[in-house]
Amino acid sequence: MSTRREYKLGALLSYAIIALNIASGFVFTPILMRCLGADYNLYQGVGAFAGYVALLDFGLGTVVIRYVAKYRAEGDRAAMERFLGMVLTLYTCIGALILAIGALGYRFLGNLFPNFTPEQLVLARRLFAVLVANVTFSMLFNIFPGVLAAYERFTAARTIGLSRLLLRAGLLMWLLVSGGGALRVMLLDTALNIGSMLAYAVYAMGRLKVRVRWRGFDRALLRDIFFFSLFIFLNMVMSEAYWNVDKTIMMRVALPLVIVTSTSGQIIQYFMEFSNVFSGLFLPRAVQVVARGADTGELTDLMIRVGRLQLMVVGLVVIGFGVAGRQFMTLWVGEALGGDVATCYAITLMLLLSLLVPLFQSSALSILQALNKHAFRAVVLFFISLLNVVVSVFLAKAYGPFGAALGTAFSLILGNVLISNWYYHYKIGLDIRRFFREGLRGILPALLLIATLSCATLWMPQNSWGWLLVRVAVIVAVYAVVMIRVGMNAGERALLHETLGGVLRHPRKWRDGA
Repeated sequence: MSTRREYKLGALLSYAIIALNIASGFVFTPILMRCLGADYNLYQGVGAFAGYVALLDFGLGTVVIRYVAKYRAEGDRAAMERFLGMVLTLYTCIGALILAIGALGYRFLGNLFPNFTPEQLVLARRLFAVLVANVTFSMLFNIFPGVLAAYERFTAARTIGLSRLLLRAGLLMWLLVSGGGALRVMLLDTALNIGSMLAYAVYAMGRLKVRVRWRGFDRALLRDIFFFSLFIFLNMVMSEAYWNVDKTIMMRVALPLVIVTSTSGQIIQYFMEFSNVFSGLFLPRAVQVVARGADTGELTDLMIRVGRLQLMVVGLVVIGFGVAGRQFMTLWVGEALGGDVATCYAITLMLLLSLLVPLFQSSALSILQALNKHAFRAVVLFFISLLNVVVSVFLAKAYGPFGAALGTAFSLILGNVLISNWYYHYKIGLDIRRFFREGLRGILPALLLIATLSCATLWMPQNSWGWLLVRVAVIVAVYAVVMIRVGMNAGERALLHETLGGVLRHPRKWRDGA
């Protein structure tokens, strides 16, 4: 298969995986809540807690992609095999460290969470042991997904991922119908993860003929790997501190309320996953613009063009959830949340609004990466994420899940909005004042008008999925009309007309990706 076709099919399968992952999450979440009952809180909380152990990957997965691609481009297969042998040795050492930390966590889990009943502690330890085994095995085989990516075998990699999701959906439904509990669900996920990692290894070693050879440590290469993976590791820690720490805090403060935090976090993760697919497409463009020697004015222009398109996309989601989100959550998981639906809705909306500006200007991060000036931002956001942990613990004790989320929102605004924009403007030279002035022109009035008009749907009945679909259809229709008439500029309307016209005139061409 040609590289171009590999990229297109790989991208198509990536979107399919994201869509299936979100769809299965929405379908299975209420089923899991109902079937697992109170154990659902432990299932979510222990999963988040064990996720901290996975941070010991140190970003080596990305390192494998970079160096294997480099050696492959240079045609130095021997160096690639030596590199893989060194990384596998590092992963083996990390696996042993994970087992040691896991053993300590297993032993002192009761001290970390003294509010657990004896029955809850037994189940939590079993879940934790399974997750530690899962993470350890993943470490030992973690080089192989990176090898497939470096060889640009996106179709094979995405096919394995898609097969895992489809198999999980079928087996999970069977397991829940037959009365399986939280431990069996965790064992199923572990078995599927092991199976998929073995599939990566078989493809890499069988089809690609990749071999792993140990020739000792190359100190210079080891130093390069360390500095390359450092900022990736900081971003991993930051992500955990923002999006998983609240579950751990609530597991210690009030275990029954973990369900509120995990449900809100699930929606936020889907929102970011959806948005990042769009923004990730512009990193190559940013690299090309920087490589041509573009000045900061041209980079600001690119940031404005991309930011406006991004805002049009995420704005629809935020307004739609703001207007119809409470009805959706009531219909979706209202039975399990009970009186906490309003709190969960408020938390989710607050975090969505906190993410609006960072996602609106996510292309700035692509520009920083293209300029290789992302270190300062990564370090600052890392320390702010640690501040988030402290603030969230304090607020969670006073205000429960809403307090923990308030700490996260505060940290997002401080780091990803205030400090990041200061850095973009005064240190990188991007014209942030012009970015907001031109980026919001037309779109901000359109969003305010759409939000106002969409509130009229609050008069519709809110007791069925059918009426929810009607409300969403009305909101989308209002959004499309107002955004095209008021929000878009002439160039954006021409782009929309050209795109839609091309699809209508040549549907087969677009379907085939030509």
